[in-house]
Amino acid sequence: MTSRRGGRLSRREPGSSGWRLRPGTALVLAGAGLAAFALLSYAVSRLWLVGLDALITRWAVGWHSPGLTGFMQAATYLGSAAVLVPLGLLTAAWVWGTPPRRTPAADRRGARLGALVLVVALAGSSLLNTLLKYLFQRARPDVFALARATGYAYPSGHSMSAMAFYAVASYIVAVTLLRGRRLAVEERRGPARRRRWYSAGLAISAAAIVLLVGVTRVYLGVHYPSDVVGGFLAGGAWALFCLAWFERLRHGL
Repeated sequence: MTSRRGGRLSRREPGSSGWRLRPGTALVLAGAGLAAFALLSYAVSRLWLVGLDALITRWAVGWHSPGLTGFMQAATYLGSAAVLVPLGLLTAAWVWGTPPRRTPAADRRGARLGALVLVVALAGSSLLNTLLKYLFQRARPDVFALARATGYAYPSGHSMSAMAFYAVASYIVAVTLLRGRRLAVEERRGPARRRRWYSAGLAISAAAIVLLVGVTRVYLGVHYPSDVVGGFLAGGAWALFCLAWFERLRHGL
């Protein structure tokens, strides 16, 4: 269904709030993220951020305590392959298995595409991070690390993978699985207000987890702050490219 607002057509999906991330918008945002990543990478390569990285790292060390360290060591696994790979596969299987009797055919197709895109987003972020690390070859911080880490530092693999996975997963679940399961309730009880609350909760939770993962990498002394920001930018750009692909496939564009 389409509606005209301000002389422009906008696509509205039955039983939804009428909003979705359009492929063109996602690509523009991804391009902006890549540009920001390129600028940050140039600054890192020119050693312009050494002082700022050291200042924030020393500040983080000042917060060290046994209890907080234990929490950070546990929380950092939310961005590790040991958690993301099984969580990604389980989420993809959950999205794929949306109950067909409650889900329109278009949503069943969207759920299956979403499961595929989710796996691609997770695998692709890992591969891209490996390539970027070998491209920049930045050494890790020369401080007492509170967690085991190997390889190069820039960009942070945990931060990049967490951003790519949690962003793509929260969006795909919101626009496919939640919509399919709440559609009948929304039709009986009016506007899709409940679905918007579920979607907002998913987005906020995903953002909180991603930010927490980034903070743990600096606190534990295995990454500079610029490594984490670089991981966020690269992972966010990759996530947006994946979502643009997902929306084009889902709507047959």
